[in-house]
Amino acid sequence: MLVWNQADEGLLLNGSFAFRVAAEAPDCFISNSMGGRAFLMETYGISPDKVNVVPNGVAMATPRLGRAEWRSQWDVALEVPVVGMVANLSVYKDHDTLVRAWGRVIAAGWKQPPVLVLAGRCDGTEQGLKALAHDLGISEQLKIIGAVDDVAGLLQALDLFVYSSRSEGVPNGVLEAMASGLAVVGTDIPGIREAVGPEGVAYLTPVGDCDAMADRIIELLREKAARQQVGQTLRERVEQSFSLEVMCRRSEDVIASAFRHYQRKD
Repeated sequence: MLVWNQADEGLLLNGSFAFRVAAEAPDCFISNSMGGRAFLMETYGISPDKVNVVPNGVAMATPRLGRAEWRSQWDVALEVPVVGMVANLSVYKDHDTLVRAWGRVIAAGWKQPPVLVLAGRCDGTEQGLKALAHDLGISEQLKIIGAVDDVAGLLQALDLFVYSSRSEGVPNGVLEAMASGLAVVGTDIPGIREAVGPEGVAYLTPVGDCDAMADRIIELLREKAARQQVGQTLRERVEQSFSLEVMCRRSEDVIASAFRHYQRKD
């Protein structure tokens, strides 16, 4: 029996002959999002009863460094608002729109200007982002820190999480932020909408819309009570729907069912 695991919305696949032939072989398909499921059915004509959705599960490691230690590394005081995104710095994640939004956030006026932290492997776009920040006059309010091992610790040092990606399954970065009790401002794409659910959709914005993203960031930074309430609600959503236990149990059920069907065919 062969199982196809679809971890995104077809970002690296297409409708070419080779992929179509490969898609005929599996007995069962597991996607981590409804968007990935739709891609398989629409692109390869897979029967809906063969494509199962099992959302990613997350479990946070013990933080290695605390909030004060992380902020000390960035030379940012504890009382300064910090917003962060954890994702590889690639064109698909559209950090460019986020940096443009950040320019509008800073222009809104603050007693202590907030800081934006971008964590993730640098894939060559970081120099362009630094140049853009320089042109916008916000270089001092942008920290590009590269890949991070202690994601759990970093998330505890943030006040708000943001995710500007153009295409995703259900992104682990968003789920990890939710598990850390952070409110999330993100792009309104199917995978992120699935992650935050009805509790978080009010803070999702159109892809590439830096003005709307800036508005949502400003709103949550200025309303601490609302930000904390949204964060707590998202934490509870992760515990109920995106735990490792739930993911493993659903995966086991799907594979067992497919195996029984495979045996009956023989």
